[in-house]
Amino acid sequence: MATLLVHLSDVHLTKDDDSFVNRSQKIADAALSAVTNYEQIHVVVSGDLVQSGQSAEFGVAKKFLAALKAAIEAKANASVHFVLAPGNHECDFTGSQNVRDRLLSGVKGVAEDFEPEIAAEYSRVLSNFFEFREEMSPGVDTKSPWLALYKNCGGSGINYVVLSSSVLSTKSEKQGALFVPVPKSSDISIEGGLTIYVMHHPYNWLSPDNARELAQFAAVSANIFLMGHEHVSVSQKISDLYEDSSVYYLKAHVLKDSKRFLDSEFQTVEIDGEQGFLVRKYRLDGGAYCQVASSEAEKHIAWRQKSTKGPVLAEDAYRRLMDPGANFSHRLKSSLTLPDIYMA
Repeated sequence: MATLLVHLSDVHLTKDDDSFVNRSQKIADAALSAVTNYEQIHVVVSGDLVQSGQSAEFGVAKKFLAALKAAIEAKANASVHFVLAPGNHECDFTGSQNVRDRLLSGVKGVAEDFEPEIAAEYSRVLSNFFEFREEMSPGVDTKSPWLALYKNCGGSGINYVVLSSSVLSTKSEKQGALFVPVPKSSDISIEGGLTIYVMHHPYNWLSPDNARELAQFAAVSANIFLMGHEHVSVSQKISDLYEDSSVYYLKAHVLKDSKRFLDSEFQTVEIDGEQGFLVRKYRLDGGAYCQVASSEAEKHIAWRQKSTKGPVLAEDAYRRLMDPGANFSHRLKSSLTLPDIYMA
């Protein structure tokens, strides 16, 4: 029996958004309008569930997810599981950020930047989120502030790798400035099943080198990659990194925009371990969510075999290969790599 993934992003709940909890019924009605016979339903939020990371907002978020779970269970005889990734709006920037800001100013993406004591200071702004996630997803395996695993989620055979791109977020973010340590295979150690990555920020918000490394790793380890942040729905199949490997990127639209309250979308992914997956998109129209798009002819997209031809370099090995052998610098970048300075 298939599993349904309900992909939400950028909900931006505030402490005054109790009325939005009622929207959960409309989401459940739409998500289960095509098929109701699922073994499991996974509600995946790819960041920005709340607006400013404060405890009162997570109280509203808890009500919203609980109402959504109840509405789903009332329509489908299926267990419901939550998979949660933090976005920049999960960060609570109240209070002094002087120590954190000084640490962030020196980040160069080297191993010393991510020692446990320093990582704890970076991620302190996400403390409320991490507490909330532990409550809503008691089975989550948190490896570090940047990495959490949902192995064989609910016994479904689906593995979620959640990357926290907002650990280094600031109040005023710039594209190309964030950094997510690329996981080692030993950190994930997934055996069998399908693997879905979840991260709030698309690659263009990471530093170019970091984005390249992470994309290379995802090319041989992920089947689907879910993202959000930019409030624009995009579906892409990327297969040019490795000859026999493809990753499907599904970037979600905003669910609640404070300036355009009726501009609201979400998507579902019907997952069948043998047939493949089928994507459906729903948009708020006239008080209800209506289906506006789906995989071509409502057919499942077949899974592709993950390649074993293209080995992924360990992070330290990659950095050594990219080291130009001298201390070059530039006003826009503190440390240059070979791709930065090479001229054909």
